[in-house]
Amino acid sequence: MESVKSVLIRVPKIEKLPEVTVRKIISIEEMFASIVERIEEAVSHSFSELSRHPNPEDERDARVYSIVSFLAVLELMRQGILDITQNDTFSDMTITKVRVLEIEENNNN
Repeated sequence: MESVKSVLIRVPKIEKLPEVTVRKIISIEEMFASIVERIEEAVSHSFSELSRHPNPEDERDARVYSIVSFLAVLELMRQGILDITQNDTFSDMTITKVRVLEIEENNNN
């Protein structure tokens, strides 16, 4: 009986964490589509233009929007759709369209 008590004492107690509501700002897929759409309109853009949040007063959302933009741009670069150049450390990046994104369409004719 003593051994059972010693084991029970060492078992961590369950802590109830506070509940928080997580709200969606933008998905990477939505940002991916947005960047492709905007990059089709011009040959190049600055990263600051592409990552500008529609409501810059909301700092938290703007930061998340910028991070998701960066991840989407990196993926588009990895796929060979965009090229990124940066002239100096910490300077704005220039994003240039390399090729058109080919979207497969399902034709059920």
